[in-house]
Amino acid sequence: MDLTIWYGSYHGRTKLEAEQFGEALSKKYATSDLSVTVKSLTSWDQDMSLRTPDAKDELHLFFLATHAAGGPTPDAQSFALQLEKAGGDGDQTPETAGRKGGDNSSGSSTESSGSGLREIPHAVVGFGCDGWFYGDRFCLFPRQADRWLSAVSTRKVLPLQMCNETVPGFANFGPQLDEWKARVCSFLDSRLSRGARIPA
Repeated sequence: MDLTIWYGSYHGRTKLEAEQFGEALSKKYATSDLSVTVKSLTSWDQDMSLRTPDAKDELHLFFLATHAAGGPTPDAQSFALQLEKAGGDGDQTPETAGRKGGDNSSGSSTESSGSGLREIPHAVVGFGCDGWFYGDRFCLFPRQADRWLSAVSTRKVLPLQMCNETVPGFANFGPQLDEWKARVCSFLDSRLSRGARIPA
């Protein structure tokens, strides 16, 4: 089983967390058939374009800082485009979500090459929040996230939310992130113990 951990480029903490978690998972599952790779979200389209339809069982995990002072970050907008490709709610685009949050001058194009989440067998989707910035907003585009995830649920997408509206700021982010990581491990334990491919 291949696990790819993707990190955003907006905030350095996402890269650090992704690398540390990747290393921890590699050690934890060293005797299993789990292979862990950590990559930048900027290479998503290129990597997906090289992926073969008969690729073996795979999982995708995302570390993203999704909001800043001006609204959704380019990382969030990029990821939202992948959800749109996967069959998300067409009336909620990254542009409309961005206008709600503030300035949306970066990364707002709805055109993108490569394959979306619809092309992969299973994705573990981890939402970050702006705990590193203001700590008062909820994950990826507050109200649109649930609708997008609902639309792609048939594609084996498992949403795992790091934070919620009751968690204000960085001081409380650590425990939430630890809980989120534990849920990922629980999911991996269950999947690896079955020793079977995830059905498409």
